[in-house]
Order: sequence, then structure tokens, then C-alpha cells
Amino acid sequence: PSRWRSGYGRLYTASRHIAQWDELDKYNWGDTVLEPKLFIREALLLEVAIYFANILFFIGQLLYFSSNRGSFTTDTQAKATVMPIAALTKLSVLEPITVRSVNLFPFWRTVFFLMITLMVVICPNVLRTYYDAERKYEQGAAHDLANRKTQMRRKIRCYIISFLLFSVLVIPTFEEFAVLLNCQADETGTKRMAGNEDTICYVGWHLVMTVAAVVFGVFYLACGLLFETVNFNLRSLMESKLGAQAAFPPDVKCSCGRAVTLRRLTYVMFRHL
Repeated sequence: PSRWRSGYGRLYTASRHIAQWDELDKYNWGDTVLEPKLFIREALLLEVAIYFANILFFIGQLLYFSSNRGSFTTDTQAKATVMPIAALTKLSVLEPITVRSVNLFPFWRTVFFLMITLMVVICPNVLRTYYDAERKYEQGAAHDLANRKTQMRRKIRCYIISFLLFSVLVIPTFEEFAVLLNCQADETGTKRMAGNEDTICYVGWHLVMTVAAVVFGVFYLACGLLFETVNFNLRSLMESKLGAQAAFPPDVKCSCGRAVTLRRLTYVMFRHL
């Protein structure tokens, strides 16, 4: 049928910027003189750097949990063997900053990481900024070095923000939530936090923090999984599809050219799961 012809042979990638068919429309309508060709561009240095940084960071986190569990915690020789690696991998989960103080508000760390989960609300602005910078970078003249540097800096900032929020801070955030929810019963049957026995669970501030951690944590996790799905390739995310429809459809009202709102991002976050 004619309504299928425009889609015949089309390569549905995460980004049309990565791979494109040339002369495909003419070929679909009977012009067999020119055969369609698939053009695949080379990966940009920035995309490659983010891709491998994400992999290396994940490896560091995996090694951290592997070297701090099981026999490594009880066997002195095994612990000494992995000590050089274990010391380096602590940085991947930000263990050096996991300092707790009983003199401060007992939930100050929980509040801090709840603020991290609320950073989901800035993601639409990050995506709009990146896509706008990408368009201006490509549409600008090749000799306009000032414009290209400006747009590249904007893109790098967007990459760094998304990488910090949804790669570097994910493990520390949910580790803190696990500490919050780790409640054990004492001799009287009252449940108290294992990390702070003076705090009774599910009462007062602990109840408030628990509800907030569960609600905001779900949205934070869903958004993080969305960014991980595209390996933090923000252009691929902007041009991705949900079924046959664009995840972020074109919108002339938006400066970046696509409808990137918090409501739309929330829909995409949970729809792709």
C-alpha cells in the first residue's frame, strides 16, 4: 500500500543524525536508476568520551561492590589483595563524602539526596538547551569559530549535568535511601533505624522522609534509566521514537524545535519501561 512506501527500508535508529538513507523516496516511487544508499556518520569525540566514561564508571561501581562483599570483608589476605582496586573504586560511589554526624539534623543526608532526585525537573531545560545548541552548531558557518565554541560549551555542560545526576549520584542516592529504610526491631518490638538507633521508624520526620524518598525516588530512577538507555547521547534521546511516534514531537513554539516539557518527559520516562 502507498501509505507504507515512505517507511519501506527506513532504518529506525535512536537518531536519524547517525544513519540516513539517500535517494530512498525516489526509489520507493519506481525510480530504479538511483539505488538508495545508507550513509553512517562517524561518531563525535564528545559522544565517544561520554560513552566510555559511563562504561568505566559502571565498572568502578561494580568492582566496588564486588570487593566489599563476601570473603573480602573477613579474609585479611583477600582484602589486602584487592586493596589497591578497592581504594580506587570508592571514588565511583563517592564513599569519601559519606560522612555522618550525629550532631546535625539526623536526616540532613536524606534531605540532600532528595534534592538530587528533584533535579528531574530541570531535565527538560537541559534537553532543550542541548538540542538548541546542536542546531545552532550545525547551522552556523564553519568559519564562525566563536559560535561553534559557544555551542560546544553549552553541549558539554548539558552532558556533564546529565552524567552527574544520572550516573555519578545514582548509587549514593539509593544507598542513602536504603539506610533510611533499614529498620530493625529492638527488644521491645519498636522498629528503629539501624544506622541511628535513636530514631524510631515511620514516625514523625522518618515517616515524612520515607514517603518522599519512595515517591521522588521512583521518578528519579525512571529518568535515570531513560538516560542510561541512550548512553547519555542527548541527541539520540531527543530524536528517539515511542513506537511510530516521536518521543518529543516537533513544536514550533519551542526555541529548540521540539516539545520538551516536564509532562512529556514524564510520559516518555514511564512509557519506555
